[in-house]
Amino acid sequence: MKKTFFSALSSVLLLQLVSCSPALTPVYTVEPTDITLKIVDGTLTTSSVTVSAEPAEDDRYYFCNVVTDSAFRSFKSNGAFMSFVMDSVSRAYEEWKDERAEFKEYLYKGYTVWGEAPFSSLALGYGKHDITFTPLEPDTRYVVFGFCVDPDTRKPIGELFYMEFTTKPLTSSDLEFVVTFTERSDGAFITVNPSNDNDSYIWDFAEVGYIDEYYKGHVTEFLIDEIDLYRTGGWLEELVTKGIDGRNVSGWMYQPDTFLFMVAGYDGGFTTPIFTDTIVYPFEIDTLSFRQ
Repeated sequence: MKKTFFSALSSVLLLQLVSCSPALTPVYTVEPTDITLKIVDGTLTTSSVTVSAEPAEDDRYYFCNVVTDSAFRSFKSNGAFMSFVMDSVSRAYEEWKDERAEFKEYLYKGYTVWGEAPFSSLALGYGKHDITFTPLEPDTRYVVFGFCVDPDTRKPIGELFYMEFTTKPLTSSDLEFVVTFTERSDGAFITVNPSNDNDSYIWDFAEVGYIDEYYKGHVTEFLIDEIDLYRTGGWLEELVTKGIDGRNVSGWMYQPDTFLFMVAGYDGGFTTPIFTDTIVYPFEIDTLSFRQ
């Protein structure tokens, strides 16, 4: 799948823009140009969906994204909606481009200079693609939409295609965890082994002093902030995992200190209690077990 500009910014941006949108006068070209969207079987979850996008004409660029049903219904016409979306996308692209133009001198010759990358290659889709939208809220009604776009004028072409869907409700998980702590010549490693490979979860750690000072010991608030940080940066898939997961933590545990380790089931929301325990680095224990 070709990464679109908005997959880099996160679809949350568009959700926020549209939710506070004014009604706009439609500015687009009516042509017999269509796009078809289908939800890929088995991909609808509590927090994500994968959509297959296919324009009727192979040489057409298009824009595809997801908004809440209530935001979509706030527009008086499809034309007003498409015009607002492209105005928002174009404005965000210009701001994004300006921010990154200053970094071009640090890029190696021959590589793409992101600050000068064309609008069409970053903001629009081209050809048939499967696109995953995440994060979405559980048990929430959304509209996935798509329409073709003239990459030169950045104006919509043809008609809007849209369809409704509702994400799955959040359900509790019976996940339990065994965590091992190992020091080797190549670093300090933490490995999390969940009780099943099907349910997703997150794990993290932080200095106890940091959580006490900035969060008054409230672990849930810390994890929510971490999730929001990863979500905003487009890195949430690095935080939410399944199956056995481990990493070298030497870059974060580089001096003696006491840390709080945290792990919990997560699928667009917490599906288990948040399990915590303190650990000391250098490691003084080999294993922790968390059971419900």
